[in-house]
Amino acid sequence: MWIDAYKWDHSTNPFPVHQKLSDEHIFPNDAQKMRNKLAFKTLNQDRLNLMTMYQESLPEPAQKELTAALSSAAY
Repeated sequence: MWIDAYKWDHSTNPFPVHQKLSDEHIFPNDAQKMRNKLAFKTLNQDRLNLMTMYQESLPEPAQKELTAALSSAAY
């Protein structure tokens, strides 16, 4: 779901919602996986805004499915 939101953001918006997010954040190599800085940059208010806008762009059944997935992932 995060990858789908990232792809949607870069394919739909001329100015991405999460401007600092790059391919290395979503698809890190082995060395990049050890860098906390990359993870820290993605977990902020921009990420929440991106997920909210992505969810609103989906059809109704997919919105409910995403909400359920996010709710279960929170626990």
